[in-house]
This record gives sequence, C-alpha cells and structure tokens, in this order.
Amino acid sequence: MKHIIKKVISISLTVVLIACFTSCKETTNENVADNSNETKDVQPEIVVWYTNSDLSDYIDEAAKEYSTENNIIVTSKLVSAMDYIENINQAVLGDEIAPDLFVAENSNLEKLYLAGLTLQNTDETYSENSYYETALNAFTYKNKLLAYPMYFETSYLLYNQDYVTKAPETIDEILTFADEFDAPEGVEAIFNWDVTDILCNYFFVGNYLNNDEINNENYILDRNKLQEALTYYQNLNQYFAIDAKTVDYETAFEKFTAGKSVFTIAKTDKLPEIEMIEGETSDSIQAINQNGNTGKIYETDEEGVNEAKEDDTSKEEQEKNVNNASEKASKDNTENIESSSKEPNVTKQISQSTLKDFTAGIEKMLRQCFAQENSVSDNQSLETNSSSEDNSQIEEGSSIEEDAISGMGTIVDKNSSFKIVPLPNLTTELESKGLAISYGVFVNGYTQKAEEAKKFAKYLTYDKADKLYEEAGKLSSRNDINYNSENIANVLKQYENSANVPKQMENEDYWLKLEIAFSNIWKGEDVAQAIEEMSK
Repeated sequence: MKHIIKKVISISLTVVLIACFTSCKETTNENVADNSNETKDVQPEIVVWYTNSDLSDYIDEAAKEYSTENNIIVTSKLVSAMDYIENINQAVLGDEIAPDLFVAENSNLEKLYLAGLTLQNTDETYSENSYYETALNAFTYKNKLLAYPMYFETSYLLYNQDYVTKAPETIDEILTFADEFDAPEGVEAIFNWDVTDILCNYFFVGNYLNNDEINNENYILDRNKLQEALTYYQNLNQYFAIDAKTVDYETAFEKFTAGKSVFTIAKTDKLPEIEMIEGETSDSIQAINQNGNTGKIYETDEEGVNEAKEDDTSKEEQEKNVNNASEKASKDNTENIESSSKEPNVTKQISQSTLKDFTAGIEKMLRQCFAQENSVSDNQSLETNSSSEDNSQIEEGSSIEEDAISGMGTIVDKNSSFKIVPLPNLTTELESKGLAISYGVFVNGYTQKAEEAKKFAKYLTYDKADKLYEEAGKLSSRNDINYNSENIANVLKQYENSANVPKQMENEDYWLKLEIAFSNIWKGEDVAQAIEEMSK
C-alpha cells in the first residue's frame, strides 16, 4: 500500500513539474516575441557633425530625405570649429554621443588617420570619372582615399568688364593696362586685394612649392624661381600701394563691387553674391549633371528679409552661443531619440547667426526684387502688346519661363560687368598656381554603424551633390555637374589646376611661416632672407 502511495505522489509531482515548465516556456516565448517586436520598432540612428552653418539647410534637408527613404534616423549637429578634431576624439572616448560621420577639411587628414578617426572609402564611384583629381588627391593618404569629397574653397581673378575688354593672362598685362588706363571718376584703384590672405596670395609662389613635402628640403621646388616670384610680388607694392593694415578682404571686395577698382582677387565664398549681382542666378540657374538630373530653381521668399535683420554678433559671442547651444543640444538629444522610434526624425541641434547668414539674407532679398521685377514686366507685356511681333516676344518669354520651370536652366543676364577668370601667371616666364582647401565627409573609424554611415556619406557627396550650390552656396567636388554659368565654370577650372593645402600635422607652422614671409616681403624686407626663414 505504501508503495502505491509513493508511486502516486511521484507521478503527481512529475505532472506538476511538467505543467510549471510548460507554463514558464510559454511565458518566455511570449517575452521573446514581445522583445522581437520592440526591436523591429526601433530604427537605427546615425549622427553627423559639421562646423559650417552654411551647410545647415543642405545637411538637414538631406537627412530628412534620407531618413524617409531608408527608414533610418539621421541626426545632424552643428558644433564649434574650435578644437573640432579633439572634441570628436573626446566624444569617442567619453560618454558623449560621438558622430558616426563628420565634415572636415583635408588639412586634418594625417591627424585623423593617425587617431583612427576615419575609415577608407573603397566606393568605385569616387574616381576621376566623377570627381576632380584635386579633390581625390586632397583626401588620399598612404595611397588610401580616406574621405568622401564634398566641396572646396579657392581663389580667382575678378575683373570689371566695363573697364576691361579682355581678361589678362598675366599680371604684367595688368601693369600695362594700369599705365594706359584713363580712370573715370569714381575709380580709386586698378588692382586691389587682401595682401595678408594666404588663399589670395599663394598663387604668386604656388608653382615653386611642394605642399606634400613641407617638412623636408624638397618643399622648395625651384629656389631661384621662387625668389624671382616673391621679388615680383614685392615690386607690386610700388604700383598699387596697398596698405595691408587698412585693406582687408571685405574692403577690397566692396570697393570692387562699388566700381571703385578694376581688378581684385576673390574666393568661392563670394561666388553666390557675384552671381546675384550678375543676375545669372536670379531666376533659373540650375545644377544639371550629365545624366540629366536637375537641381532646384532658386526661389524667393520672405525669409531673406528676416535673415537680413539678424544681429551682426562678434566672433566671441558666436563662439559662446555655439558652445551654450551645444550643451543644450546634447541635453535635448535624449528626448529626440526617445521620440524617434515612432516616426523618422531629424534633429537640427543648433543654429548660429553669422555674417554669412546676413549675406544670405541680402541674396534672398535681391532674388525677390528680381523676381518681382520680372513678374511686373511680364504682366505688362501680356496686357499691352497685341501685334504679331509683340506676340512672338511674349511666346519667347513664355518659353523662357517654361524652361525655368522644367529645369532647363535658362540664364537671365541682367549685368555682365563682373567676370571671373582663373588666376593669371605673373609673367610669360613666371607661372602661377593657386591654392585650394577641400572639404569631405569622413566616416568615423570607431562607429558601430559603418555601413549606414558610408551610405549617407555617399548620399551627401554624390547623390544629392547637384543641390549643394543652391542650398549651401558651395561648389561640389564632382566634375560632372553643369551649372550653366561661365563664371562658375572658370572657378571650377581654377580648382582643377590648384595645389592642395598640406595634409601633414605640421601645417600650422607652415601657414604661420608663409604668412610672415609674405608680410615681411610686402613691407620691403630682403626676399632671400624671408625664403630662408620660411624653409627652416
């Protein structure tokens, strides 16, 4: 009897254990299923950093488009340019959310590579078929392409066609013009530029320096020619008497646009302003690549008026605002991430008021004025002209308007006075070579989302590159985009034949030595001695 009772108890316990195990398994399976569903709802997120507020509209718009199309969250963050690379490294090592990719100039290449902050770009799209060789070389280190080329800055010669019938091929020709020119009232100078700006001055010596060898004796390619070129530069002070203390970059450009000088040297940051003065972008300038894709037509709105009213804060105040906003942005970022699982979200972390923002506002007001002027003119033409000749003019005007809407890129030339050409040689014997700073998108070597970051880097620098100029005022490093502008074509030609800034970590000393050399030589100090100091 006891044996039977024990057997019954044993069987009962077994049944209970099986029931408990089955119940636990079902509960576990339910939890796993719930967790699986939660995982499916969470979108991947990548973070991109940049320092130039001009890029905000472009990057934010790209992030929104890419997020929608690819079911991924892209968070853009405008940060301070001060200690930029060091701050990226600190974010990687610390608790802050580090960028998966970031925009930086090529002068940081060696530093980024040695810090492990960049991954190699192996995409075959980035070749000479689609990108300028200058751009590819700018981001190549130890035979590896370490970034996705995005845009560039360089300088060029700007002249007033009201006074000059033919673009000069040498500085000698400008001197000849100066001797023969009967200056009308209002013209104060023949050739006026910022003699303290390396990007404007470098072309005098660029053909005789090797920026890939700044830390050894191979830096100077031809010492005799270099001395001739710098002596030539020094003698120009006798012709143009430019006071380095009073004539800065903005002053020289303003005098030129006011018709007070005939020639100046400008940089790519002034290109949108020149194009607006010219009228070439007022209605329909497009960025059309060779595959037939068109960029967005410039549009007028009231934002330009508001932007033009922004305060012109000092650099120190801007820096302080950026830092304060960065702290706030980091705090707000947590809330953005929590809400991102519900729908795609792009966070513009901070905004910055700068002089360039002020210029952008002026541009938009000009576009608005031009658009209103064209609108009134077209309406009057349609109302008053009835003859067959007038009707043909109306049809022609309608055709222009249709072309603009369809993206054909018709140029409306309201003023053909200001023309851009590549920087001239000094003489028939002394050749010139300009300087370029290239900017690219780097994929962080420490990111856990390398593939996602690489895809967005390509989207920023290739897929959407034909919108870069109209949304950010920057010229893409791609070589297959047609902007339908002779001025822009000449800037691209200048970039194609420019030297890159040095990539080595020692380049800060390089710039300082070069600036000192130019400054001392302009003041009349011994050229040979300046070269000796520069090459140490």
